Amino acid sequence: MHLIDSTPEYVLSIYEQMERRLATVRRRLNRPLTLSEKIMLGHLDDPGCKDLEAGRSYLMLRPDRVAMQDATAQMALLQFVQAGRKRVAPTISCPEQEPQTPPAEMECEQEEMIRTLDEAVARIVPHLTPESRKTLVETKRGELINFHMGWGTGIRNEMCLWGGGNDALIRSACGGQLCHPDDASMRIMEAVCVAITTR
Repeated sequence: MHLIDSTPEYVLSIYEQMERRLATVRRRLNRPLTLSEKIMLGHLDDPGCKDLEAGRSYLMLRPDRVAMQDATAQMALLQFVQAGRKRVAPTISCPEQEPQTPPAEMECEQEEMIRTLDEAVARIVPHLTPESRKTLVETKRGELINFHMGWGTGIRNEMCLWGGGNDALIRSACGGQLCHPDDASMRIMEAVCVAITTR
C-alpha cells in the first residue's frame, strides 16, 4: 500500500529506504558522495545492479514525491497515467505572485481595458508589495523569465493578452508590432522593473 500523506511515518520510511540505497552505492563506489549524488542515487530503483558511470549510465529512479507547478503538473500527471501508475504523491504548486487578480475580475471589459505599456505599468506598480518590489529590484533582467508562470500569467490573464483580446497593449509593449502574449508580458515586467528602480 502506498502512502500519499506526508506523515512522520511516511517520511521516516523514505529516509530509511534512501539510507539503504546509499549504503549499497557507497560500497560499490568506495568513495564519499556529493550532496547531488546522495539525492539522485538515493532514489535508484535498484542500486545493486545499475551501472554507475557518470555521464554515461541511464538511471531508473524511484522518486518518493514529485513537486510540480501549473501546466507542467498537468503534463506530468498525464505521463504518470500513460505509464500505468495507479497512485503518485504529487505536490502541485500554483504560486500567487503580484499582481493578484481575483477570477471574477479577469473578464475582458473593453471600456476598462489597458491599452498602452505606460497604463500597464501604472496599473501594476501601486499594487506591488514591499517584498515584491525588493525582489524585482534584486532580480537581473535575464532572470525575469523565472516569473513567467506566476506573475507573467497574471499579467497575460488580467490584461487580456490571449486570443487577440488586447492587441493594442501587445503592440504598445512590443514596439508597434504584434508579438506573442508571452513576449508582451515579459516587456511589461521589464518596464515595471525599470519604473521601480528609477523612482
